[in-house]
Amino acid sequence: MRQEYVVSQVQEDAHELDIYAIKIVKDQLWSVSGDKKLKVWDAASDQHELLFEVETPHQLGAHKLDASLENELAVTCGFGQDVCLWNTSTGETAPLGSEWTHPGECWAACTSPDGNILAFTTVDGHLCIWDKQENTKIADLDTKGKLGLCIAYSSDGRFIASGHQTGQLFLVSSETGRLFHSLLGHTQPVRSVAFSPGSKLLAAAGDSKMITIYDVMSGDQVAQLSGHKSWVFAIAFNPVGDLLLSADSSGVIKIWDIDTLQCIGTQSETDGAIWSVAWYKTGFIVAGADRSIRWYRAAAAE
Repeated sequence: MRQEYVVSQVQEDAHELDIYAIKIVKDQLWSVSGDKKLKVWDAASDQHELLFEVETPHQLGAHKLDASLENELAVTCGFGQDVCLWNTSTGETAPLGSEWTHPGECWAACTSPDGNILAFTTVDGHLCIWDKQENTKIADLDTKGKLGLCIAYSSDGRFIASGHQTGQLFLVSSETGRLFHSLLGHTQPVRSVAFSPGSKLLAAAGDSKMITIYDVMSGDQVAQLSGHKSWVFAIAFNPVGDLLLSADSSGVIKIWDIDTLQCIGTQSETDGAIWSVAWYKTGFIVAGADRSIRWYRAAAAE
C-alpha cells in the first residue's frame, strides 16, 4: 500500500547556507549549517517556530550532528575537523579539544544512547571511542587511511557502524572496541548509516544509489533497495522501525516498507540536494542545499 505525505510547514531560508544536519532532540529540532549557526526549532507545535540560535565554534561551519536519547548531550562536527559538545537543555558548548587530549581532525561523530560514550572518525582513517565520564580513549581502530564519512551508534548501545569513502562499511563492538564485522555490498562512498530501533538491522547508502540492509549479528546482507537515480546522502528508520526514509542529491525522498522491501512513497519538492532527514511524531523532516526545512505529515493524518 502506498503512503502519501504532504508538506505541512516550510521554514524558508532557515539558515544562510546549506543545512547539513538535523536531529530531533526531545520536542525540539536541532539544525546546523555552513553558516556556523546552530538553531533550535519547536517540533511539538504546528508552526515549528525558532526557539533560539547560537553561534557555534565551528569557524568553517558544521556538517554533522548527533544527540543522546537519554542524556542532555549533543555533538557536532565542523568542516574545520573540530568537534563540539553541547548541553541540549542550555545550548552551552565545550569544544572537544578543550576537555580531552586530542589532535582534532575529526570528520563524523556520534554519541551512545546514554551519552557516556562518543565515537568519531578522523580524516587520517581512524575510528576512536571515548569514555566521556572517565575522560579516556577506550579504543582507536586504524582503518588503514579510509576516511569515515558517517558513523552511527545502535540504540541498544552495543554497536557502532561507520561508512567510508572507499565503500567499506565497518561494524564495531562498543563493548570490546574491536571490529565485529566488515560488511560487503558497496564499492563507492558510503554517506549514511542507520540502525533500526531494535538494533537488529543496519542500513547503509551512498554514491552507489542503492540502500543495503544487513543483519547486525550475522553481518549478512538481507536486502538491497533500488530506486534512487542520484547519490543517497541521508537515511533514517522511523521510531517503530517498519519504515525507512531516504533522500538523495537531486531532492528525491523515498519511503520504504521494511517488511515488503517496497517503496511506498516518493516526494520531490526541491531539485537541490537533501543532506539530512529525521522522523518526528507525525511525519518526517528534510533539509539541504536550498537552506529550507520541510516538515511532512501523512496525507491521512488530518
